[in-house]
Amino acid sequence: MRAVRDGGMVMHGNGDALTDIALVCLIALVCGLALIRARQPAIVGYILAGVVLGPAGLALVDNSGAIQLLAEVGVLLLLFLIGLELNLQEFRAVLGTALATVGLQIVGSAGLMFALGWLFDWPLLQIVVLSFAITLSSTAVAVKMLEDVGEADSLVGRLTLGVLIGQDLALVPMLIILGALGAGAEASGDVAAHAAEPAWLLIGKLLLAMAGLVALIAVLTRRGRIRLPFSRNRLSPDIATLAIMAFCFALASLSGLAGLSPALGAFIAGMIIGNSTGRVLAIRLSLPIQSILMVVFFLSVGLLIDGQFLIEHWGQILMLLFGLVLAKTALNTAILMLLRRPWSEAFAASLFMAHVGEFSFVLIGAGLAAGALDQSGYKLALTVIALSLVISPLWYVSLRRFHDLAANRLPGLRQGLSAIYRGELNLLSSAGQLVVRAGGRIRPAWRRPRDRDEDGPPSAAPPGP
Repeated sequence: MRAVRDGGMVMHGNGDALTDIALVCLIALVCGLALIRARQPAIVGYILAGVVLGPAGLALVDNSGAIQLLAEVGVLLLLFLIGLELNLQEFRAVLGTALATVGLQIVGSAGLMFALGWLFDWPLLQIVVLSFAITLSSTAVAVKMLEDVGEADSLVGRLTLGVLIGQDLALVPMLIILGALGAGAEASGDVAAHAAEPAWLLIGKLLLAMAGLVALIAVLTRRGRIRLPFSRNRLSPDIATLAIMAFCFALASLSGLAGLSPALGAFIAGMIIGNSTGRVLAIRLSLPIQSILMVVFFLSVGLLIDGQFLIEHWGQILMLLFGLVLAKTALNTAILMLLRRPWSEAFAASLFMAHVGEFSFVLIGAGLAAGALDQSGYKLALTVIALSLVISPLWYVSLRRFHDLAANRLPGLRQGLSAIYRGELNLLSSAGQLVVRAGGRIRPAWRRPRDRDEDGPPSAAPPGP
């Protein structure tokens, strides 16, 4: 490292750091583009880029402190963006079904986690954290899948988006509860001390926050949008951007000072701006900043994946992964049918919500800080959540094709699998034939005939005809 002094200012030059930044951007770009070309969500590519860059891959990134700081800012802006894009007036059309679905999802997830906790002797706090985490699905991944299959504006698409918005709103009580647990763990240093803390304080915070949220939604869903000072078009883009970011971080700071999660304040800030007259301007100005920091957030998730842990526990990870997506599909289908939705609509919407969402990374991180999860449980949950995002498009395609074939009463498992994956099998067959043909025309050096003496070097291959 070298330092250059110019007029009292010290500038540090570090070619290695710039090279690392260039490699991070390049690998993230390549992985993101590769996943987009494969019609997969780009965020999956960013997670894979983190795996490649981290200890499980090439180990090119070792400044975990800086990455973690940027990732925390990315979480705030990710929640701010979700709140910004939350149109509460459109949400009113499916409000009843969405909130009932989310409530039953939380109850069903808690029942599943309590059963597993009883079986594996998990502590209560771990069950609470995991129940919250598996309830959520990724809005970004689901929207991408809906757009890819042309269902974004259909009944299934509107139902799915309504439930996902309801899950976003359910983050409020989840973050309050986990924030209270984390504060108690920090103050006491012992998770067991939570039992001695007054329950009325947590319940009071929860009721107060929910009452405030209901009042805020009532104000934001009225006919006229609220007006904010920075929503005027005559403000310069620089000043408007600074005002939007200042509003976001101010509410995040106030939320933290009130003993709540800062991410909750960022989400509420986004929801206020998103239902004001400055919504379009705010999305246009803040999107580039948020895009960069969201990439950093998903990169940090990939960096946290432990390759050695994945290898040592691959059987347990795969069992939990497929058990989780299957259980979420079955649970969501049953809930929607219980709410009088037809089978075809309930099943299709459930496939879009079978994965676990990006906010679950935030919840398990809060659980780790609160002492509800140990390092092994955190790594296991992190890996399963990340892999559920990776396989979600394949899960949708496979089960949707299987559903369509089952309606025709296709006989035999072999014929069914062949029909489901006919396109993929044809693609692999064509690629194999291409390789065989190329191999017949281009003879590798190790397959060319050559004369070899018993102890001497090989002689030149005879010329062709």
